[in-house]
Amino acid sequence: MEWSNEHCQGEMSTLRSKIDRLDNEILSLIVKRTEACRHIGKIKLRVGRPVFDPDREKEVIEDRINFSRALGIDDEFVRKIMILMMDYSKRVQVIEMQKVNGKLFSAKIANPAH
Repeated sequence: MEWSNEHCQGEMSTLRSKIDRLDNEILSLIVKRTEACRHIGKIKLRVGRPVFDPDREKEVIEDRINFSRALGIDDEFVRKIMILMMDYSKRVQVIEMQKVNGKLFSAKIANPAH
């Protein structure tokens, strides 16, 4: 296999295009996840449950880490991604609750133990 500068540049360009497409797929999935979380926020409001559910968060993180191990993904990387996504989901739920209530209220958004 030839490793000329042109060949390497072409291969990197192809791989970067693939990464760009994968990033867009990931972002599209995050939008779908966020919509589900928004709906959960509406349900929580209806039944009087708080946004923050530490038991559920612990369960989700443990489950995603276990799943990712089979894929060879670093535990701490997955933990950080899940914390970011769950924090974003909680913010979305609080905003949704504020819209439904038509007023501002304080809610526990982030887990201080992170």
